[in-house]
Amino acid sequence: MEIIKHDELLRQYGINQIIRKGTQITFDEGNQIRAKLRYIGRLLQSVRRDTGYHYGSEEFLQPKFFDAFKRAAIAIGEENIHLSGSMGTYVKKLCLLNISQSIKTGNVARSENSKQFLELFNAEWGDTVTASALRLQQKSRLNKTFHLPTERDMKTFTDFLEQQIASEQEYTRLQKLIMTALICFNARRPSEVTHLTLADYRLSFHNTEDREEIMRRLSPEEQVISKR
Repeated sequence: MEIIKHDELLRQYGINQIIRKGTQITFDEGNQIRAKLRYIGRLLQSVRRDTGYHYGSEEFLQPKFFDAFKRAAIAIGEENIHLSGSMGTYVKKLCLLNISQSIKTGNVARSENSKQFLELFNAEWGDTVTASALRLQQKSRLNKTFHLPTERDMKTFTDFLEQQIASEQEYTRLQKLIMTALICFNARRPSEVTHLTLADYRLSFHNTEDREEIMRRLSPEEQVISKR
């Protein structure tokens, strides 16, 4: 994107991301950095259209353009819900980088503008842009089709898990397998686990009849796990 090539602050942001990843950057890590730069470049383009100015990012990071950043971030979030929650992180990091660069070059005016921009960001972004992003994400989750696993699939999975626990010799992997089994066991009884109080848990130690009934209902593998 041309806007990134000619923007000194965005280039420095990209360089810092590369340094953060280390000397050996994988293909996927490189794609992640390029994606971040494209998102910021897209945000900057929206701010340019909104304001009518063709400034670089360092010139836009001042109080009078803050509302334009908010409008641009909300509009991008409505188009792409996956970006809605990320824009704030990119804007804040870019602002902090601009303050850092201006301190190094002795540009007091640029530093003060970015600091005031950051104060506006901390005061307003969460209640406006982030709140809008959360509403969009909640609405998306409500409309999303949720597919429950079939009973046959769950039986296949639990049988496999029991076989793995019975034959596993490596301690760390056995620990993970047992944890998975416990999570699955609790997921089958979400209401019981969620509403279990500490007082009821302590009281259960004195109620041997209930414990024996529960143990009889467990599979042999679950009985072994419960005793560990």
